[in-house]
Amino acid sequence: MTFFSLYNHFMKWTHYLAVIVLFLSVSGLIFTSWPLPVSTTEIPLIINDRSQGTLVLSMPGFLRLGDKSKIGLIVEFSPDNSDNDSDAQLQLKDRLELGAVQVSPKGEGRTRINANSKAVFVWEVRSYIPGKYSGLVWLFEESPAGEDSLILGRSFQMETRSFLGLRYPLARWGFIGFTIIGLILVLPALLRRQRS
Repeated sequence: MTFFSLYNHFMKWTHYLAVIVLFLSVSGLIFTSWPLPVSTTEIPLIINDRSQGTLVLSMPGFLRLGDKSKIGLIVEFSPDNSDNDSDAQLQLKDRLELGAVQVSPKGEGRTRINANSKAVFVWEVRSYIPGKYSGLVWLFEESPAGEDSLILGRSFQMETRSFLGLRYPLARWGFIGFTIIGLILVLPALLRRQRS
């Protein structure tokens, strides 16, 4: 075989390899960036042994190693108007505990909610260690005297998963790099075809 035939053969296989690398890189980038599935649980808001609204707890199905995710709690306060509770208010305290997972904001939060309105609590969570963690979502009603009454103490399990042993942000940068390499190798062949 002549040098030019070897060169053309080499470039042909390089083009095929670049297409495969580009396809896998783009697929990996989409897979690692696709929104996580979110589970939602609706719980009655029980105060003084009466249902006075709903609690909606939402969280991802799992955590991606190194990525930020959100856990949310919506409190919909709808007191029984038959008891002239239209001006009622709730002073709420919340807290999220999730083992070694980073939680923001940390500690207890406070908010006041009026009747027939809602409060939204959102925690950003990020884990740097793969594994399964036990979590608790706490919600209390704080009385004017400063005493806490438990409204919700919900336990849950959360798993942190890596991508082939890597943190997800690092895996994405790797896929971006391979995508750029694939484009550099594929584009010249495409330009040559257009010219011919």
